[in-house]
Amino acid sequence: MPCLVIAFVLTYAFSNMEATFALFTRAELGLGPAANGWLFGALAGIAAVTQVVLVGPLARRIDEPRRIALGLVILAGGAAVLPQATSVAILLAPVSAMAIGFAIVSPSLTAWISRRSPADRQGELLGLAQSTSALARVAGPGIGGLLFDHAGHASPFRIAAVVIAGAAVTAFAARSS
Repeated sequence: MPCLVIAFVLTYAFSNMEATFALFTRAELGLGPAANGWLFGALAGIAAVTQVVLVGPLARRIDEPRRIALGLVILAGGAAVLPQATSVAILLAPVSAMAIGFAIVSPSLTAWISRRSPADRQGELLGLAQSTSALARVAGPGIGGLLFDHAGHASPFRIAAVVIAGAAVTAFAARSS
C-alpha cells in the first residue's frame, strides 16, 4: 500500500529534520535554545493555521493523493532550500514551507489510508500506519545525526528533500491505481 510507504518516508524525513534543526541553526546561524524554541513555536502556529484555513478548501477541490503530493513538494522544497539560510529572516521562508507542507500532508494521508481501507480493516490499517511512523521516528533522528556529523550540516535536509520528493512521486503515481 503506497500510503504506508509515504507515511514512513514522511515521518522519517521530518523526524530527521526535527532532530538536526537545532544543531544546524546553532552551527550555521549561532542560534540557541530560546531562538529555536520560538522557531518551533512559529512552525506549530503556521501548521495550525494551514490546517484550519487551507486543508478544508483543498480537500473539496482535489483528491488525497494530489493533496499529499502537493504538500510533499512544498515540504521537500523547504527542506532543500533550508541549508542555504544565512540568517533567521531567510530561514523563515523554508521553515514556513515545511510547516505548510507537513500540515497539508498529515491529515490528507490519514484520510487517504482510511478511504483506501476496507471498512472492516480501517482500524487495523490506520494502526499499521501509526506503527510504521513510530519505526520511522526511531530511524530518522539517528540517521539525521549521523548525516549531520559525517556528511555535513546540510545533508540531513538535502537527503530529506530527496526522499520526500520521491514520496511525492509515489503519491501522484498512486492516484491512478
